[in-house]
Amino acid sequence: YIGDYPRPDVTMHNYRRMKTEDSLKHFEFNRVLVTQEKTSNLSHELVGFEDMLEESNMLPIQKEHAKNIIDASLQLQRLLNEQLVSREMKFCEISIENKSFLISTLVKRVYDRIYKAAINRGLSVFIYVDPDLPALLGDERLLGQVLDILCSNALRLTKQGSVSISVQLLNNHNGYVQLGFEVKDTGTGMPMYRQNELLAFLATVDVTKISKDNTINLDLFICAHLVKLLQGELEFESKFGKGSQFLIKLWLKRV
Repeated sequence: YIGDYPRPDVTMHNYRRMKTEDSLKHFEFNRVLVTQEKTSNLSHELVGFEDMLEESNMLPIQKEHAKNIIDASLQLQRLLNEQLVSREMKFCEISIENKSFLISTLVKRVYDRIYKAAINRGLSVFIYVDPDLPALLGDERLLGQVLDILCSNALRLTKQGSVSISVQLLNNHNGYVQLGFEVKDTGTGMPMYRQNELLAFLATVDVTKISKDNTINLDLFICAHLVKLLQGELEFESKFGKGSQFLIKLWLKRV
């Protein structure tokens, strides 16, 4: 720029560029969440179809062909999850939305998504939400995604019994409440060595610790990142042959 021509406002230019980049990140991140939600629903349906297939009166050769189709579909879902993991890692610094929502509405929505798959497998689904919880400020979309992932894993590992979702008030301080979101199943549980691997994995959230053929760890990797974005804590307990339970501790502001 020469003479009296004004110099560009670099600060404002950089601010606008950063805002544009942040908007694009939100757009891409939402696309990742939508895709993950669809694959989670697909997984529920495929697992239900597999159980129905075992009880059907189809000829053995027909069952074999149908089983191959289901297996191929699940493999495609696993491959897609791997891609979602790599995309998810790019959005760890995205800002969190704080909007008013009701925990009871969120849990009912999750329940509606898993109910059909659970019934197809002969499982019961129980939900409990503390009736005294107020409207809260937070990112309902991300929190719902975390619960979807945990419920999907619970259904996948449970052949008989039930899956339960509960939300209880843990603490109350200065206009904020700490909630405990628990997803519990009566599935296969995990042997001790597997629990130790998962504890180490959740402590570091290191993608290199994920086995290529382990869809559950891929899902939990995304889940751990979302909980971290929400500034929450993810804990778990498991008894081999008896089931597992995952607990999310999260502070949210009252409306």
